[in-house]
Amino acid sequence: MNKLCLDGEDWKLIYVKNDRFQKDGISTDIQVLRNRGYDEIAATVPGNLEIDLEKAGRIADPFYADNHYKRDCEYLHCFYIKNFVFSGETKNNDLVFCGLDTIADIYLNGICVGSADNMFIEHKMEVSKALHIGTNTLTVHIKPAVIEARKYTPTVWENAAKYNYESLHIRKASHMYSWDIMPRMVSAGIWKSVYLKERKNDCITEFYGYTLQADPEKNTAELHFMYDTVLSSDECMLYSLSISGKCGASTFSYTTSLHHSYGHTVPNTLDDFAKASQISQAEGKKFFIERFRINKWKKTGIIWWNLIDGWPQFSDAIVDYYFTKKLAYHYIKRSQNPICLMFDEPKNDKISLYAVNEFPKSQKVAYTVTDLTENTVVKEGKAIAEKESSVCICDMPIKPDEKHFYFIEWEINGKRYSNHYMTNIREIDYKRYIEYLEKSGYLCFE
Repeated sequence: MNKLCLDGEDWKLIYVKNDRFQKDGISTDIQVLRNRGYDEIAATVPGNLEIDLEKAGRIADPFYADNHYKRDCEYLHCFYIKNFVFSGETKNNDLVFCGLDTIADIYLNGICVGSADNMFIEHKMEVSKALHIGTNTLTVHIKPAVIEARKYTPTVWENAAKYNYESLHIRKASHMYSWDIMPRMVSAGIWKSVYLKERKNDCITEFYGYTLQADPEKNTAELHFMYDTVLSSDECMLYSLSISGKCGASTFSYTTSLHHSYGHTVPNTLDDFAKASQISQAEGKKFFIERFRINKWKKTGIIWWNLIDGWPQFSDAIVDYYFTKKLAYHYIKRSQNPICLMFDEPKNDKISLYAVNEFPKSQKVAYTVTDLTENTVVKEGKAIAEKESSVCICDMPIKPDEKHFYFIEWEINGKRYSNHYMTNIREIDYKRYIEYLEKSGYLCFE
């Protein structure tokens, strides 16, 4: 079994008003609900509460005359129930709701396997511990959205029409609360398909891609992808991920090895945590200052915040109240040198070294780039830092997934300067990064 569709007209719907449900005592046991004499009708999935009620003759056509003013359905607890037979492997199975409206708890054989609070997204829940061979009972308890909304207190700056306040904190279609072109009908139901799907031992669980930039003249685009996986082996480097796509007559493909999301060394003392937070701040400030400078004249101004604290506190200031310089102070000082060498972000498996000169006079520079990860000089040469310009002076190939620390040195009129760049800086190994700072002479925590 790869996929077992649970759609159909063989669902049951038990419903009861919130006042009575609270008075009788909250229960999700189906037999208890039936013994209490709550109304029960046939239901269809995908479907909707009002459609099922009208089909069963419990309500009139809600779109006829002023029937939509009868708001009894808004206060109903709905229990959608389906029995189904399962004959496959009980492990590695996900129950998937493509659309669930809206606040709901999901039970399989009496065991709560998940919850939902957003009608716009897919909800997936692992059910292997609740699923068994033979007949299974799936129960979806959908709570009245207008009652659930009362758990949230609107703030003084939140505003809505007097009949729309319930919509502010509930991820539910806003038109249900009434628009100028729609009647108020705060509905409920399983409005898209639901199915049981067998999950492979190794699989992609999340995938998202977007376009960073596109150049129509060159017919090129830069794409960014994010993904998450579940693997059966600890050795994630044994796996690779391949991505391919097509746009018109153009195609692309990309393959990368996998890395642990949380396998890197992290700080485990307060002192190390403070240093790691300073590293994060310093690299962040350095990033947006250098991106601005590389794009000189396309971008002609930048304001970064802030320089110094006005009182003792945790903040983004690069100098604290006691005049202690954080790591970002030194990173920014280097990045803002009037003549500075810096790498742009990777493109097409290479990084470009730029010479940025703020002076009205061109300067000769002699430079060296050392890979401190491999302890080798990877680039050296001479170039002209053109006046009031940002100029690419060389390109350097890199591996797509490398995490290397490049130390950039240059000399102008006998005086030496330096900067650095680290590839794929997210999820870095803290201890290794500290080693790079020691090698480069940048270890300057005060």
